[in-house]
Amino acid sequence: MMLTIHTLFNDPNIVNAVIQRVLKTRKDTIYWQQYLGFRRTTTRVFKDYIGQVTGVMAGSINSRYGEKPIRERRNIGSGYGEIAYLGDRYQISIDRLSDLQDLIDKYNAAKPEDQKAAMRDIVDFIYDDYRQVLLAPHKRMDIIVGSLLMTGAASVKNKDDNAGGIDLLNIDLPFKFIKPDTEDKDYFVTYLQQKLNELKSIYGTFPKMIMSRGTFVKNIIGSSEFGDKFKMQLTGNEMYMSTGIITSQLASAIFTGIGLPAIEIKEDYVVDQTGKNIPIYVDTN
Repeated sequence: MMLTIHTLFNDPNIVNAVIQRVLKTRKDTIYWQQYLGFRRTTTRVFKDYIGQVTGVMAGSINSRYGEKPIRERRNIGSGYGEIAYLGDRYQISIDRLSDLQDLIDKYNAAKPEDQKAAMRDIVDFIYDDYRQVLLAPHKRMDIIVGSLLMTGAASVKNKDDNAGGIDLLNIDLPFKFIKPDTEDKDYFVTYLQQKLNELKSIYGTFPKMIMSRGTFVKNIIGSSEFGDKFKMQLTGNEMYMSTGIITSQLASAIFTGIGLPAIEIKEDYVVDQTGKNIPIYVDTN
């Protein structure tokens, strides 16, 4: 087979081999798949549900011929969504195309028994280009889902450096936000206990609290009440207080010991189109 750049990027066997290589050796972590999955839709605008209730509502007791209440699948909320198109044009530089052509020429000039090794060199060369194309939409979704999770809202412009541009994606979820008062800072653990107990009758219990390390240091360790809870629950670890070393694992042990959800600290970043490292999880929530 005579190989050209055109046939290289259009041959399904070669393309599939490169994609499989990307998937098997992928070093980048896709964060949004920790919370969401794919669902097929046949329309541009569709109805969807926000959250899922894991508990089951108690059944009814009725007479034999009495009217039986209708049971439906429970969700926290619902709304309408619209398909967003994630994609960029990807351009290989002239220098890289020239190097790629040299590898293709080497493949075409090789003997049949040597072409396998020559093709491996080509796959090694274009591997990172495919990785960029395949993972770029996922990285954008990482930023969107992180913003939705922490703030209930997300917007995307055509380019990250176009501050005055039109929003091509604008999502606003009906989240319930609770803002503590200034005086609640020193007694933040008690404040959390009170608020989560109030929400139990509506949403049930929460398995964990997700926060950035900045939030953990400022609101959890920074609370003067936290030291009292620490000494109360883990009397054998008071040395950590004197040195100022408190890990999230220790904090989670304290919280679960007093009936609060465990703490999960997130420190994930994505590089945007301007080259800046964008934290997926904001420090304020």
